[in-house]
Parts: sequence; C-alpha cells; structure tokens
Amino acid sequence: MTWAEAVGTLSFSLMIEEFNEPDEPGIPDRDADLPQLLDFLGRMDELKHVQRQNPVSNGSRRENTAEHSWHVAFACLLFSRYAAESIDTVQCVGLAVVHDIVEVVEGDTFVYGPQASSRRSREERAIGVLLSSLPRPERESLERDWREYEFTQTAEGRYVMALDVLLPIFMNLTAGEQSSWRRHGVDAAAVRRRVDGVRETIPALARMAYEAIDKAIERGLLKAA
Repeated sequence: MTWAEAVGTLSFSLMIEEFNEPDEPGIPDRDADLPQLLDFLGRMDELKHVQRQNPVSNGSRRENTAEHSWHVAFACLLFSRYAAESIDTVQCVGLAVVHDIVEVVEGDTFVYGPQASSRRSREERAIGVLLSSLPRPERESLERDWREYEFTQTAEGRYVMALDVLLPIFMNLTAGEQSSWRRHGVDAAAVRRRVDGVRETIPALARMAYEAIDKAIERGLLKAA
C-alpha cells in the first residue's frame, strides 16, 4: 500500500478542498500532485532497508543507505570551509540527500566488487524508472541534482562526491575487524586510488584519509600492495 492509498484518495481530496482556497479560474490545481509526491516520499522510506557493505562505526551491523545519505549531508555542513572551491553548502546538502536514491531500485554496489564497472550504466537507467512517477517539476529537479553529483559537474557535485568517497574510510577503520575491507579482502592500493580521485577537492580531509589507510594496513584491515 502506498502512502496516498493509506490516506485514501477521496479523503485526501476532501482534505485539500477543506484547507485550501479554490484556485482561480484557468489556473491548474497545484495540490493535484500531492498524492504523487506523498507516494514518492513513501518510496524513499525504502532507503532505510537498503543494506550497504560499509559497517556503522562500532561494527555492530552494516549501515543502510538512508543513514549513509544523512551522514554525507551532515558532513557537508561540517567540512565546508575545507573545500578547495567555493561552494553553496545548502546545495551540497541537497545533493547529498539525493545522491543515492537510485539504490531503491538497484541496491548498493560495492565499489571494490565485480559489479562496480557497470554501476553507472545501471543507475542511469534506474534513475529514469525511479523518477517516472513524479510530476514534471520534481522529476526534472531531482534528476538534475542526481546528475550534478554523479558526473561531478559543479564544485558542489565534486565536494559531495569527495565526502562520499572519504567518509567510509574513517568508518571502516573505526569498525576494525568488522570492516568491509576485512570482509572482502580489499587492497590498500584500490582505496588509495579512490582517494587520489578526490584529494584536490578537500585536501586536508584527504590527507587524513591517507593516514587512515596506513593505519588500516598496520592493523591488517587492508591488504598491502
């Protein structure tokens, strides 16, 4: 059952009529899209059930995509003054919230796994399917934001991408024996290459990430090259 179905189409329409002034003649009813938007919000609730490979910091379980997106969004606020480029922090938070919504359709793709090479093509198809139920304004806005992040088209997109790459490094180090690195036998060189790709975006945080990789090698969490 969708969220709008749970409310009930008839009762939802009556609610709109009761609490809103009638639209002027010739102007489309702007509230007509509310059931679609409510249903999509309900669909996004499914991100709480998409399990990722990365653990939570204490290693007790694996994080879900909703938690990960929130964490990246919060990091956008914390590290903005370390960004190499001038950024709009509010836009960055929006991109962080949107950046992994395709995982509702595709699930999480482990960046060091065999499916990583096909991730972008699969997610490009998935974003169209996912957003197809939305009214045009929201569909176009969300797809634009997703592409801004995915293709690092702006300073904001690059900043959010960098945080998306760097945060799991600190989480995996903190999780210790329960890290996804240890579970999958990840090579340190592969993690370094990921950092190499974003180090110019948040240089100070990237330096800390390199240090975290060295510590992970010492602790046997990553395989040394």
